Amino acid sequence: MNTAAALRLVAVTAAERPRFEAMFQYYLYDMAEFTGARLSSSGQYKYPFSTLDVYWQNPQFQPYFAFCGNELAGFALVRPCPEDPQRWDMEQFFILRHLRRQGLGQSLLRGCVERHPGRWRIRVMTGNERAWQFWTAAIASLNPCGYEENRCEENGLEMRTLVFSTNTGAAAT
Repeated sequence: MNTAAALRLVAVTAAERPRFEAMFQYYLYDMAEFTGARLSSSGQYKYPFSTLDVYWQNPQFQPYFAFCGNELAGFALVRPCPEDPQRWDMEQFFILRHLRRQGLGQSLLRGCVERHPGRWRIRVMTGNERAWQFWTAAIASLNPCGYEENRCEENGLEMRTLVFSTNTGAAAT
């Protein structure tokens, strides 16, 4: 079975939020390599989950699960870009480690972009070279017109950004 072709993008309902927050712990574990986060005494990573309330309150903010067959494979959080609400921003994006390198991440990106066409911004923590390589390749395959690279700081973390457009043929307009 082509796992990438089998990917399903499903909106995360409010009733599924506990499942989402449990999956988010795996994301925090992966990101701890770059953020320096440590487990709390409860055995979980601390995260201000209340900051994600908007995903279940505002229809412009979309939380998605990615399924490979019936298996939960990852998630994506799509929102309007805070600095430019006419541009989409991938706030968070995650595929479980054992399902990576099978085309699922690229399929998840494609599904998000198809549901939210237009201008996009993707942020990658400086130093996360695996993610940078993934994003540049995934965007290049999705948008042969290319992307624009920038840098920014967010929450005290240095980020590299990729800006691209999916509906005009222009790199970053």
